[in-house]
Amino acid sequence: MHLIADGMLQCAPLLTGEVGLDGVDGAFTELANPERHAKIMVNPTR
Repeated sequence: MHLIADGMLQCAPLLTGEVGLDGVDGAFTELANPERHAKIMVNPTR
C-alpha cells in the first residue's frame, strides 16, 4: 500500500473497469470472465 501511495507502483494497468455502488452485482458477473476483466474498482461517488 505504501508503494502505491508513494507513486512507486502503478496499479492502473490492473484495473479493467470501474463501477458505482449500483454496479457491484454486475461487476461480480463480469469478473467471472478472466479474459475480459482482472480488477474492477468500486467508486461509491460514481
